[in-house]
Amino acid sequence: MYYVIPEERRKGYGDMIRDKVARSFVGNEILVIDAVDSMVEPNKRRGYTDTGIRTYRFSGKAKSIGNTPANIKKVTSDNLNALITYDNTCFIAPNVPERKKLLQEWIGIPGILP
Repeated sequence: MYYVIPEERRKGYGDMIRDKVARSFVGNEILVIDAVDSMVEPNKRRGYTDTGIRTYRFSGKAKSIGNTPANIKKVTSDNLNALITYDNTCFIAPNVPERKKLLQEWIGIPGILP
């Protein structure tokens, strides 16, 4: 997944990432892209098929829920592998080393991976 920050859009970076990097990675396999509504028609012109699936993005500061419920746990080095195991049931390509690295960086736990 990639995003181009607003001030760098319309400069061809997204096209380059999608066409040169992603396409070279997937070869003749199916490349699925997620685009904002304004990019649906341009992507159709590039040969992609609109599946009709829409996603929504929200931003803002989350409101406090008070005490953390017992079933919500902070990810630590002790339970990272449990998170990876769960993620493998949700992610399209389970057990991909890059996915574990992404999750590790995403949650900010230093030193988990060699």
